[in-house]
Amino acid sequence: MRLFTTILVLLLAIPAGAQSADERLAEASALFDAKRYNQAAEKLDQFLALFPTHERTPNVALALGRCCTELKDFKRALPAYEKAAVSRDAAIRGPALLGLGEAAIQTSEWARAVRALDEVGRSSLKPEQEVVVWYWLGEARFELKQYSTSEEAYARVVMRFSDHPLAASAAYSAALAALEQEKPQNARRHAQWVLDRAPRSEDRPRARLLLAQLDLEAKQFREARSGFEAVLDDTSEAARQPAVRDAALEGVVQTLLELGDLPGAADRLQKLIGGLPAGDPRRARALLSLGACRFRQKQYDGALAAYREAADAREPVVAGEASYWLANTLSAQEQHAQAAAEFERFLKRYPEHELAARALLRMGDAYAAARQPVQAAAAYRAVVTRFSNAPQADDARKALANLTNQIADPVALTELLRSLGPEQRAVGAARLARLYLEKRAFADAEKALTDFLKGIAAADIPAEARYLTGVALEGQDRAAPAVAALVDAVSREPRATWAADAQTRLAWLYLDLKRPQDAERAARACLDSQPAATIRQQATQALIQSLLAQERWEPSLTEARAALERNPDPENRPALLYTVAWVLEKLGKIDEALPSWEQLLQQHRRSEYAVEALIRIGDARFRAKKHAEAREQYAQAVMEAPKGDFAQEARFKLGTTLYHLDRHEEAAAEWDRVTSARPPDQWVPESLYWSGVSLVRCNRKKDAIMRLERLVAEFPKHARVGDARVRLAGLKAVTN
Repeated sequence: MRLFTTILVLLLAIPAGAQSADERLAEASALFDAKRYNQAAEKLDQFLALFPTHERTPNVALALGRCCTELKDFKRALPAYEKAAVSRDAAIRGPALLGLGEAAIQTSEWARAVRALDEVGRSSLKPEQEVVVWYWLGEARFELKQYSTSEEAYARVVMRFSDHPLAASAAYSAALAALEQEKPQNARRHAQWVLDRAPRSEDRPRARLLLAQLDLEAKQFREARSGFEAVLDDTSEAARQPAVRDAALEGVVQTLLELGDLPGAADRLQKLIGGLPAGDPRRARALLSLGACRFRQKQYDGALAAYREAADAREPVVAGEASYWLANTLSAQEQHAQAAAEFERFLKRYPEHELAARALLRMGDAYAAARQPVQAAAAYRAVVTRFSNAPQADDARKALANLTNQIADPVALTELLRSLGPEQRAVGAARLARLYLEKRAFADAEKALTDFLKGIAAADIPAEARYLTGVALEGQDRAAPAVAALVDAVSREPRATWAADAQTRLAWLYLDLKRPQDAERAARACLDSQPAATIRQQATQALIQSLLAQERWEPSLTEARAALERNPDPENRPALLYTVAWVLEKLGKIDEALPSWEQLLQQHRRSEYAVEALIRIGDARFRAKKHAEAREQYAQAVMEAPKGDFAQEARFKLGTTLYHLDRHEEAAAEWDRVTSARPPDQWVPESLYWSGVSLVRCNRKKDAIMRLERLVAEFPKHARVGDARVRLAGLKAVTN
């Protein structure tokens, strides 16, 4: 620090003839000497802002970087060091690059760190600097997945500075880099160096663990067991880290299992579990391993107890695997219903788990064993659907075939029919189509009908089949072919029990196809057949919509009023009331529409039309100059649907009522909320204008100017712009 302070003073020496700059530099230097780095940094920042081309800029940037480093503000240090590093003066560029490398490391800017440190590494460095530079290079290159050069950098630290405190960490990191390159011998050599040459290093437990894992991979189980147990027996703080102990525990159990020593593995785990508290993650991992030992020894009660506790672990990986094996243990005990429930619980919690396909198949097996064929079929079908390329898919298909005589579920039945001959498939396809339509599985219904009609001449196709085809196509939003099928069906059997429903469907489909006249004809045909009440109401709605689409306002109003008089179902009444109110407004009979809006609001407060009703009632109150009452309506609309389709209109009008109530601050606030809409809508320019006007009333002229200027800039063709320009001119004249 003393050396850097001396350099700083020299770098910031005051040249003659630049008094204000000199004073700032002298003040910053004094603050730095006093270790008041925050204040020094502020002065240096000010200098760089005021004198960007000053000859001392690189010196000042270097000093700023050092201040930020002392403050651990490395993000702020980065640009300062970069500015200093452009200097051609080696006395400045070298320290700047070194500082830049450190700041980049601390902020995980690995590529920037490599660029800076590579250049520093090629220069002449002191040993205490060189060891840090190469260690940082190893770290940065490792993070960039440049494992070969990372290993080289770490190895250089080990070879040239073997007595340095960083050497052991570099050796261990070099081992990790070697593993990433699939060079186990290099990894072993680096890790062994830590054990041989660094007796006090905190990296020893991890190095020993890595060597044991290498032994395990090489199937040197006895050596691996010795290494893992050495880690577990280590009492140092580094060895007690959960990640280290968990990996060692997992390794020793795996080696004991490979050696066939199940009792030994269980004994080791049991002792370990006894010394761990209930919430310790290591306990859950140990329980999972203990469950595996007990299961392999067919000690199912012990396995079940271990898996149950492990399934409640906080770690999803541990809890998920324990949950899966808990279900398997129940199956092994022939508790099939409970096993199926556990498999289902596992799949709900871990749908993307690597064991999901196996769990689904095992769940199907459990349901089948519990004589629940529908649930079993659903599980097997899910295997085939979700994991079609997994080995379990073939097993699931075979299992589905065995459930043939027990299946009534449409999806399972589809699988069954696919395995049968053409004649048998045709017999069951119509029933299958109806089952699918009940579940709104329209594409599957269409497929079933297609199979059913194969080989039958078009003229011989039953009318009801064409009707069902139309329903299936409608459910898939395929309006044109659905219309063709339904028209064909009705033309063949116009008095069929399903004909009225077909005509109603046709009416709605014609509306989707923008053919309102055809929709009207279909709706009237349905109504002429005196259908059931439910179908009649649907046909009436379609008729009204067809008239609205043709802009035949008076007939649509007549039909809507007539439908209301017939006491429609509660779910249809709000739409009819809304139609009456909306059409009356369309006809310019605004006062006549008001009772319908009020009735809609009073009787159907939770309907989708309530918010618009609030606004229209508010409009009526506003026209009557009952501004306080109007305000209540608009405010309620905003509160109930702050992000709905009418929110902007309600907010704008709420602002208007507040303005008329001389509550200009509140009015401006509401209009400002309107102007925040992205993208801007039709209410934004008007709100900008009136917000500006209100803010003038509040004597907030600068804020008013901001609103009016935005109106002029963003909406230059709006009708309010002319008036806004005039107001701006006046405001700016008195504000400036």
